[in-house]
Amino acid sequence: MENRFPGGSWPVMLTPFTEDNKIDYDGLKELVDWYIKNGVSGMFAVCQSSEMFYLSLDERVKYAAKTVEFAAGRVPVIAGTGSNDTAYARDLTRCACAEGAD
Repeated sequence: MENRFPGGSWPVMLTPFTEDNKIDYDGLKELVDWYIKNGVSGMFAVCQSSEMFYLSLDERVKYAAKTVEFAAGRVPVIAGTGSNDTAYARDLTRCACAEGAD
């Protein structure tokens, strides 16, 4: 079996916000590009450092999808799916996988 998850640096993604507290997807693209330019092995999106507990399910899924889109296959992206609610975590896992998260 091929190891698709290399060792090295796997930063947790921060969530940039606009002045009106919406996710700043232009800022997210810049952050993804900066991480990759600086040699990360992969990225961990929608995690506690991503302010995930302040995001709706739709926002979490879109954040993961955009991170995958911006990474463009250059590095793997893992999406956090933690929750105190098992059904919610299951739904988020399914959505993140459908959006291409590794």
